[in-house]
Amino acid sequence: MLALWYIPRVSWPVLDTTTWQQVATIPTGVDWMGWSNIDPTLMYGVQYNGSGGHIKYWRPGQSAWTGIKTFSGYSSVSMEEGIISHNDILPLVGNSLDGTQHVFGYRPSDDWTSPKIIYPSGSNVLDAIMSWSGDYIIGTQDSSTGAGVYNIQTGAKLYGWPARAHNTWARDMNGNDVYVVLGDAAPRMYSMNGTSIYLMPTTPRTTWSGGGENGHISAHNTDNPGWVTLSTNDNHTAGLDPGWDEILQLKLDGSGDFYRFCQARSTGDTTGYGAYDATPYAQASRDGTKVVFASTWTNTAATTPVHAYVTGMDV
Repeated sequence: MLALWYIPRVSWPVLDTTTWQQVATIPTGVDWMGWSNIDPTLMYGVQYNGSGGHIKYWRPGQSAWTGIKTFSGYSSVSMEEGIISHNDILPLVGNSLDGTQHVFGYRPSDDWTSPKIIYPSGSNVLDAIMSWSGDYIIGTQDSSTGAGVYNIQTGAKLYGWPARAHNTWARDMNGNDVYVVLGDAAPRMYSMNGTSIYLMPTTPRTTWSGGGENGHISAHNTDNPGWVTLSTNDNHTAGLDPGWDEILQLKLDGSGDFYRFCQARSTGDTTGYGAYDATPYAQASRDGTKVVFASTWTNTAATTPVHAYVTGMDV
């Protein structure tokens, strides 16, 4: 199944990816949601303020979310752009009542909470990201402060890596956890042995070099490791850089190999609905053959609706 949203955010339809027919509508009541990697009919949600529980679940056919966990001592708990691990550990950021921020993992199946990584007051942790293996968690701050990489079982810090504009955990060609960032001289991959490589030539510049603010990276193709999906809107400040307004998949071996899916045709820097929410944010299917993305389809009017599109090698 595939869950979609559109602007204005009044509905989240769920589609059957065989028939492409809508089979359910996700109810309101959470601020973030994502499918379980263990049970494909189960969705987890996170409610920032804890109303009805910080952690909730939903299945098609249910009319409302069911709360399963509330964390005490927090003004809010969020998940932002985090990835759920293969064994359903959710990466969370908790804003403690004492002003500190806590990064930790939570596994609903057995009510397990990992050791908490405590950031001092004023740290501004933006999100937490869980590796696919479930072994590592990252707490990301701004591009100058970077990202801390921690062992999820012990809370021990392993590395301090750049956060840059956009970043994610992925799996390399051998299925190992790797960390990929945009906004460097070129997309860059960091391995858990401490080494790093550029995934594209550093010259000439590409859309995903430098700031990378208008770009996005995704590694949800967990059944087809060794690739990440890149996307950007057509208002990128560098305009004609290679990769401009394109959705492509990039190989994680340093060869620079990639293949294109399509152009996004989304005016992601305009006003109204066509602002931040109109950036494509392309996400690949688990086998990597399909991509869903958002687009205004070149319409720049302030009230332009943002629709979801699906493309791929066999659509």
